[in-house]
Amino acid sequence: MSRLLNARPAEKTADQARLTFLDGIRGWGALLVLFFHFIVCFLDLLAPELNFNPTTDLQNGNYQHLIYGIFFRFFTDGRLAVLVFFVLSGYALSVSHFNLRRNTLALAAASRYFRLMIPILCTALLTYVLLKTGLIFNAEAAASSAKYSLWLGSFYKFDPSLVRVLTFAFYDVFFRYQVETSYNSSLWTMSIELIGSFFIYGFLALFRKTTDVQWKLALLIAMVFFEAAPLYACFVMGYLIAELNERFKTRSRPACFDLVLLGLFTAAAVLSTSARFRGDDRITCLIATCLVASATFSTSLRAVFSSGVSRFLGRISFPLYLIQIPVICSLSSYLLIKLPLLGVAPRTAIAVNFSMTLIACVLLSSLLLPVDRFSTYASRRIGSMLLKAAPPGG
Repeated sequence: MSRLLNARPAEKTADQARLTFLDGIRGWGALLVLFFHFIVCFLDLLAPELNFNPTTDLQNGNYQHLIYGIFFRFFTDGRLAVLVFFVLSGYALSVSHFNLRRNTLALAAASRYFRLMIPILCTALLTYVLLKTGLIFNAEAAASSAKYSLWLGSFYKFDPSLVRVLTFAFYDVFFRYQVETSYNSSLWTMSIELIGSFFIYGFLALFRKTTDVQWKLALLIAMVFFEAAPLYACFVMGYLIAELNERFKTRSRPACFDLVLLGLFTAAAVLSTSARFRGDDRITCLIATCLVASATFSTSLRAVFSSGVSRFLGRISFPLYLIQIPVICSLSSYLLIKLPLLGVAPRTAIAVNFSMTLIACVLLSSLLLPVDRFSTYASRRIGSMLLKAAPPGG
């Protein structure tokens, strides 16, 4: 069992190595979701930088406040980060199929549910243990002030049950998610992730059997989803970026092209902070697409998202996404209650709480890496067994 838990993925091919930046983007996105949950949701800390008015700041020449506002809005935009995840999924799931000689699409589809479920099960069981041992303090922290009650007090209003946690991890989180009975509020995304993944697999199986690309059909589907279900449009946009990269990856580009892409990335980041567009998933889908596309084709941005820090965040991105709500409802909530009682000044208490929460999330995510690696290995084994057991032509 220890050998399985520590099993490492096979050595990356040259094509996979060139896509390391995707993991880097995903890692920074998971960190942004943590900032959103802690600063905006947990602390309800709507600082002046988060409530800025760009028009007023420009008229008054308050450029420093404007820059701070853009910075904090972007780095606490959890919704944008989630849509970036969906674009990245469409990209990564597609590009792994472009080498048609490997023919791994069926195995990837058969493995996908288990790849997501195993880490979810592990962190749900951890939350169950915390609940049973009385180490979840979100309700007490929410009761300490009406300021925190709306978000923080909405979780874990049920008696923990081993049967319920297993039902949640195996079924509810994918097919019947309800926040009232959830062991992790971040996991509202999993049903979308699973459905979006299988849509991409189905599209590839039907329309990407050769190197020919069905551009018109893919664009039509993207436009339909954009109007009707923009979260699923993100997966199609990721597929389209992957196709573009596959077609143009060997072509040389002028030096100014990188500057244009850097400008596009910056413009998309700034635009995402505009109050006019916040809450509109169609615009957020376009912004997420621009961010991923500019990072894909920009040499400079690829280097940033392939750096050592980015690669580390990429490795822990899924565990980091899974563990942050349990940490906030246990450690962070406990500190929220206890630090003021110890006479710690409010600003200092926030800084200490934030630092301890960040350290705990990163540390626990690192400790969960063997589970994440095991899920990759085990899901492939299970997927392979399912394919062997399937009747011919089934």
